[in-house]
Amino acid sequence: MADLSIGNITPTSSTIIDKTYSASTAISQGIWVYVNSSGLLAAGDCTADASSEVLGITLNTTTAANQPQAVATGGQVESSGTPFTEGNICILSEAGAMCPQTDLAATEYAVTLGSAVTTAAFDIKIHKAGGQLSA
Repeated sequence: MADLSIGNITPTSSTIIDKTYSASTAISQGIWVYVNSSGLLAAGDCTADASSEVLGITLNTTTAANQPQAVATGGQVESSGTPFTEGNICILSEAGAMCPQTDLAATEYAVTLGSAVTTAAFDIKIHKAGGQLSA
């Protein structure tokens, strides 16, 4: 998969932010996360059912486990770079990354993260499209 390099993520006035979770380990800003079996945030991954149930994208960096993590779960966020192609739909990749929907491969879980509003703005609308794709 050709993961997007999204840079620093900043919320906008429409961003829905959840601050109720803590990190399971050090997690960088801009990582798509899910809630693991311990109730902590971990990097989402399209190759496993549980870790593909993403909550949102991290807005801050944590340096160790059990530190508070702000997560954008909906609305629009902006990137410090211009990683998006306007109108493109993006999906969950591996290790908390995101990629264009055209990169979805067999045996992965299809998780739509949202779409690019501009080359630097992303509208979060998470939807898991069911089970694992067949090979």
